[in-house]
Amino acid sequence: MNYTTGTITLTNGSTAVTGNGTGWATALIAGGVIYPQAAGNPLPIASIDNDTAITAATEWVGATGTYAYALQRQDDANQVIANAAALADYIQRLDNATLSAFAGLTPAADKLAYFSGTSTAALTTLTSFARSLLDGANASAALTTLGVSTFAQTLLNDTDAEAARQTLGASLALPGQVGMFAMSTAPTGWLKANGATLSRATYADLFTAIGTTFGAGDGSTTFKLPDLRGEFLRVWDDGRGIDGARPFGSSQGDAIRNITGNGRSNAWDQWDFGGAFATISVGGPTSGGGSTSPDATWNFDASRVVPTADENRPRNIALLACIKY
Repeated sequence: MNYTTGTITLTNGSTAVTGNGTGWATALIAGGVIYPQAAGNPLPIASIDNDTAITAATEWVGATGTYAYALQRQDDANQVIANAAALADYIQRLDNATLSAFAGLTPAADKLAYFSGTSTAALTTLTSFARSLLDGANASAALTTLGVSTFAQTLLNDTDAEAARQTLGASLALPGQVGMFAMSTAPTGWLKANGATLSRATYADLFTAIGTTFGAGDGSTTFKLPDLRGEFLRVWDDGRGIDGARPFGSSQGDAIRNITGNGRSNAWDQWDFGGAFATISVGGPTSGGGSTSPDATWNFDASRVVPTADENRPRNIALLACIKY
């Protein structure tokens, strides 16, 4: 009796026979010869490797391709013995607690088998909801079946805590917020407040927050960041009247309160001084005439008693100013 189920794929010069839709191992084929429906040569079987793989005893000399075939099995005692041994093996495999547990069940529509004990099984109802859940094409579909909202799914898909805070609307910082950092590079989600020109579209949230307060860029597609490098920050007066008349976001040069001074003569070579003064020279005729008093020079130099520089400043430390976008 010939075995003709499925097709075979052969490669010229190879002993490999690949089955398509075959069941060679389970068909209890122990040996025989394969006759491809093509010009070439019969292929004696060296071994049955599995249901879809046979190793031939000789190489295929015909063209590479997929063919119909006939497998002529051996009809001698060796085949009968091999078949009996294989059948006994399969029967033995069927005799186990797992299969016995399921064998006692009566199949029914919308029922799902499950183990109820070490060697027992039972049926449970498979509801339409459960079927929908199992039919879900991916995790997103399954979450939708479970009633998880789109918002919650977005939250679950967030890659890190910052993204989750953005989804929740609970970010630790809002666009336009200025922060000071003890590092020389801007952290994720922040930009250096260095007066850079940015795209209004790319940084739409930041542009909505600060607009063109610190510069309009090209007037249509860009805007500018505040430039806080080297600056001290002063809170906007906002109508209080301490630093009035200054618009929001404006800059201010350095200054000190005016220091004044005066001097007066109460005698020919006696002077009284007050306030601040620079170089003062005193000299002139004495009250008796004919000779002059020695010149006297006074000067004013604050560096003798306090630190001085070319700007007014308090003690300070340099940090990186950044703005949230």
